[in-house]
Amino acid sequence: MPRHSRTILSAMLPVLVLAGLWLPLGAAQAAGPPPPGVAGAVGAPAVELRVGQEGSVGRFSSVSIPVLYRCQRPWLVAGLYVEVNRGAVTGFGARTAGLTCDGTWNRVLVGADSDTGEPFAAGYAEVRLTMDVQDPVTFDPVDQATASARIWIAPAARIVVDRAVLGPDGSVRVTVSARCQRPWVLSEYSVSVSQREGFVYGSAFRDTGLVCDALWHRTTLRVVGSEPFVRGRAIVGAGIYVLDPVDFDPVGADAVSRTVMLRR
Repeated sequence: MPRHSRTILSAMLPVLVLAGLWLPLGAAQAAGPPPPGVAGAVGAPAVELRVGQEGSVGRFSSVSIPVLYRCQRPWLVAGLYVEVNRGAVTGFGARTAGLTCDGTWNRVLVGADSDTGEPFAAGYAEVRLTMDVQDPVTFDPVDQATASARIWIAPAARIVVDRAVLGPDGSVRVTVSARCQRPWVLSEYSVSVSQREGFVYGSAFRDTGLVCDALWHRTTLRVVGSEPFVRGRAIVGAGIYVLDPVDFDPVGADAVSRTVMLRR
């Protein structure tokens, strides 16, 4: 290349770089803003929504539905809405507080109140979710996500008797499995043992050691009767009671009983 040509090309380099002509084809376009409704990683939806695996019966005539959501920066959540259909009982709920768009999956609980005042019962329910996000400056709508699923609505608390073992001193060790749903707190759970048509009876209770996290927890309580228990048939009962974590009003309870053969 002639010397004067190299001089001209060297002089043009700053101009080519500033104009974006020296970049590979398409690189200047990739650096531009994302299309409407998309933020964060290229191609990521502005908002995504999923129904959690299991809901739970709530206070009075409500039901609590777990929701998984993800929305991208810099958008703002305008609202999260839930519709629940459980047989003849339907309900609606909404949540706006505490919802952030940070690009990660978040789990929240959304309550829905019965439209008729008839309480929800445990069982399968149809759930539909809607979530809207908006521009944080103009508050114009950006995108909407919906999700629907058929999920199990669990009771606020459950307890089952696993086994009962007669001790050498005439007491009975009763093992139970119990669980309670978020966000409730334990009041107490108890067990009882009776023989001879109730003439020999004993009970025990505990108000600590069980966290309401929707998981099953197993524990054993020792029951001393009004007289020593003996080998043979006995009726073993168990109960659990949970409260609202704010005002400590009763939320739900469960009670069971079964006939067992006491053996050492």
